[in-house]
Amino acid sequence: MGKMTDRRTIFLLLSQYVFNDIESSSDEEDDLELQNEEMLAFIGTTAIEHHPRQVGYLNLIPLYSDADFFRHFRVTRTTFQYLSVYLQNSSFRSQVIFHGGFEPMTVNETLYINLQYLGNQGSMRLLADKFNRTESTICNVIDEF
Repeated sequence: MGKMTDRRTIFLLLSQYVFNDIESSSDEEDDLELQNEEMLAFIGTTAIEHHPRQVGYLNLIPLYSDADFFRHFRVTRTTFQYLSVYLQNSSFRSQVIFHGGFEPMTVNETLYINLQYLGNQGSMRLLADKFNRTESTICNVIDEF
């Protein structure tokens, strides 16, 4: 679960706890107290998951030999540069607006992801891990390419 989802779940459970406490009558207090204890126990056991990811993969790509670059992306560096310039001149992804969170992907990062996906047919999960992005971001970038 993401950090925001965990916070929403905890907020929902706490608000339900407070609402139930206000609405309860004296006859229901024992049952409500048991429910509240169970709810608080659940909240206490809910932990935010952190998933380690590779960081800095984009910094490693320039260090690849020409043969390794071709193995990973199935194009030469010259072809990659040609495609990059073409996409930048065609205003590819120019409508992307930064709203916070991760910085928007550069044209080169988008190109690396798509070439690696098309050339190797790896899973989007592995690409997300390699490029330190979410799976949904990888899916969206591949769909818009």
